[in-house]
Amino acid sequence: MRHKTTLTARNTAFLALAAACVTACETQPAKDESAARAVEAPANPSRDARAPVAAGPVPPGAALTPAPVERAGPTPPGPQVAAPAAPTQGMLAGFEILVPGTTAKLVLAPIPAAEVQAADGTRASVAPFLAATTEITWDMYDAFVFAMERAETEKDPPDAFARPSKPYILMDRGFGHAGYPVISVSFRGATQFCRWLSNRTGKHFRLPTEAEWTHAARGGIATDPDAAALDASTWYQPNSKTRGRLSTHPVGKKAANGYGLHDVLGNAAEWTVGAEGKGVLRGGSFKDPAEKAALSARLPDDPAFNATDPQIPKSVWWLADGPFAGFRVVCDP
Repeated sequence: MRHKTTLTARNTAFLALAAACVTACETQPAKDESAARAVEAPANPSRDARAPVAAGPVPPGAALTPAPVERAGPTPPGPQVAAPAAPTQGMLAGFEILVPGTTAKLVLAPIPAAEVQAADGTRASVAPFLAATTEITWDMYDAFVFAMERAETEKDPPDAFARPSKPYILMDRGFGHAGYPVISVSFRGATQFCRWLSNRTGKHFRLPTEAEWTHAARGGIATDPDAAALDASTWYQPNSKTRGRLSTHPVGKKAANGYGLHDVLGNAAEWTVGAEGKGVLRGGSFKDPAEKAALSARLPDDPAFNATDPQIPKSVWWLADGPFAGFRVVCDP
C-alpha cells in the first residue's frame, strides 16, 4: 500500500514537470520575436540616413527616414536642343491639311513665343505661330498655278488672290518635280500662294517674318550647327550633286531641327518678309558652301535674280536666274 502511494506521487510530480516544460517552450518564440524587433529598431537615430535598414515592422512612434534622391550629373558641353514642352492648356497644337487640288498634305508644327535678335541687331518679340515642317513642293504650287482645285468653268473670287502666268520654260530645271521644293519663284509668287491657300482653306497662311524664320530655324538651339550636324540636316554644295550637277532634293529627307522642321538650311533658300516689307531669302540653298548655308545667311530680293528673262516686260512671277528661290509657309493660330 505504501509502495503504491509512493509511485502515484512520483507520477504526479513527473506530469507537473512535463507541463512546465511545455509552457516554457510555447512562450519562448514570443520572447525571441520581441528581441528581434528590438534589434531591428535603429540604435542610433543620428546615423547616416543612407545606411541600409533591416526590413520588418516599424515600432509605434518610430521616425521614418526618407530614401535618398539620386541627382543628375553635370550637363555635357555642346549645343543643347530645347526639349519639347509638355502640352499645356493654351499651347498651340500642330495639324496637317490637304492642299486643295492635290493629294499632298502640308504638316504644321507649333513654334513657341520667343524674343530673338533681328537682322539689324535689335531685339524682336515673336508670338506663337505654326510653321510648315517642309518647304512648299512643286505639286502644291502646280495646283495654285494651274487652278487644279476648281472646275474649268469656275471663276476665282475677285480680289482674293492673283495666279501666276504659265511658265515659259521648265522652272524645276530638271532637278525633280513632285515632292521637290518649288524653286525659281518670285517673292510675289510666294506671297500670292499664301493668299490662295488661305482663301481655299479658311486659315490664315503667310510668309514668315525674318525674326520668325530665325526663331523657327534655330529649333531651340542657340548656336549654328557644327559640320556633322550641318551635313545631316542640309542639302548644300558639298553633298547636293546629282548626276554630276548641283540640284535640289525631295523635301523632308534630311534630319529635322528641334521644332520638327526640315531643310531650313540649304535645298531651297526661303522667302521671308523683311523689316520694310520686302522679300529676303534666308538659309542658303543647294548651291551654297557651308558658310552661306547658315542661319545668318541673308539675300535681299534683287533684279539680278531675273536678269536673263527674255520676256518684255520681264516676269513678276518667275525668276530666270533664281533657281535657288523657294519658300515655306507659316499659319497664324
